[in-house]
Amino acid sequence: MNPKDPRLNGWKYKSFNLNDIQHSKVISDLGFIKKHTQLKEKTIFMNLLTKEVERIENEQGDHNIIAV
Repeated sequence: MNPKDPRLNGWKYKSFNLNDIQHSKVISDLGFIKKHTQLKEKTIFMNLLTKEVERIENEQGDHNIIAV
């Protein structure tokens, strides 16, 4: 491998298999968010994941409080 290969520098990759309709929607939505926020796609992706994890944790926390 080339010494500039990102995999040698600790970069990891994640890919998704999308059909044409899903791919078009993802590209469109990312473009819209990028245009209005000036964020990079990686940042948008990480923000969405973080918010979803927080939402799920809060939901589970709410159930635990009600169950007690």
